[in-house]
Parts: sequence; structure tokens; C-alpha cells
Amino acid sequence: MRQTILIKTKKNHLSSYAKQSLKLKVLLLLMILPCMNTFAQSTNMHTVFSNMKDEILPILTKNSRLDLIDYIDNNMQAKVRNRLDGFTTMETLTDNYCRIKLAENSSMEIKLLKRENNDTIISIIRSAKIDAWDSYIKFYSLNWEELSSNDFFSLPAVETFIQKTDDMNDTDYQNILNKADIPYYYMEFNKDSDDLTITYESSAIKNIDYDTELKPYINKSITLHWNGRNFE
Repeated sequence: MRQTILIKTKKNHLSSYAKQSLKLKVLLLLMILPCMNTFAQSTNMHTVFSNMKDEILPILTKNSRLDLIDYIDNNMQAKVRNRLDGFTTMETLTDNYCRIKLAENSSMEIKLLKRENNDTIISIIRSAKIDAWDSYIKFYSLNWEELSSNDFFSLPAVETFIQKTDDMNDTDYQNILNKADIPYYYMEFNKDSDDLTITYESSAIKNIDYDTELKPYINKSITLHWNGRNFE
């Protein structure tokens, strides 16, 4: 009889412990959910652009960046005076993409890219035009710490953009490549996908008759796709 009572007491004790453990798990989950929600919100472009380090876009103050977001969210012209005494305009803003006209001949695009491990990184394209448009791309963590671009992107070789025709021998093809040995590239994101388009800006090449010597062989643009690891 005493053994039966002890067994029942032990079962009741275990049952009570299980209930307390379940309550603790539920309480912990309730505490975590708001944090998860806050983290999810922090990965949208509004927050990412607001928290950008000043040295990444020094021509704008944080207040100016916030003004651009506020203007575009309210369907107003998103245009502010920058530190160079010119004007900067935010042309597009979505949850994972924005495009900014920094000045008359320069622009910036920012894209949030999901990785295979569900992490998110920031990718920035800066473009400027002197003789022709030229671009470069960088990558950052959500804390705006710069990452190695080589881990996510490799610029295609010039041969990718210059086609070898069936009637062209190796020597002729190499001569064409030599005329394009200092190429300029214009890059841009697709705002509706994770594609990256690279355009060969051969108009920057000097001392050639572009229309007859190069144009027939140019494959003007190629598109790379983000696969969760890199652009390919």
C-alpha cells in the first residue's frame, strides 16, 4: 500500500514537473517571437538603408536618408540636397531593393540577397559615367560589415561579351580581343528578381572604328542569377 502511494506521488511529481516544463517552454517561445519579428523587420530595405554606415554613402546624412524613405513612402518626389550641394533622388524602394540617383552621372543600387542558410546579405552596385558607364559591386552583412566580393561574384572575362564567328580564325579573334582589352561594364539588378545584368560598355574604347571593327562581334549584355551562394 505504501509502495503504491509512493508510485502515485512520484507520478504526480513527474506530471507537475512536465507541466512546469511545458509552461516554461511556452513562456520562452512567447519571449522569442517578438525578437524574431523584430529581426524579420530589420531585414527590409527601409531599415537597412536607414542604418547604413555614413562612410558608405558620405554625400548623405542619416536624416537625409530618412527623408528619402519618408518622401517615397508618401508618394512624394524623393529628392534631397546632398553634401556636394547637388541633389540626390531615390527612384525606387521596395522591401528588398532600392535605386538612388546620386548625382547627374552616378547611381547606386542596393539589393538584399537571401543565402542558402536563410541568412541575408546586402549587395551594392555603384555606377558612374565619364567616357562611358562603369560599375563595381560590393557585399555587406546586415550590420554593414564589408564581405569579400570574391565569395559572391566574379566579373566575366571579356571573351564572354565578344563572339567568335564561324569564319574567324584564332588570330583574327585575338586581334578583336586586343582592341577591347580595357572594357567598361555597366551593372544593374532586376528589382523584381535576384538577377544581375552586366552590359559591355564598348563605347569607351578609343582609336577604333567601333561600328566596323567591334560591333558585329559584341554580345552586349549577359545576365547572372543568384543561386543562394553567388552569382553565376
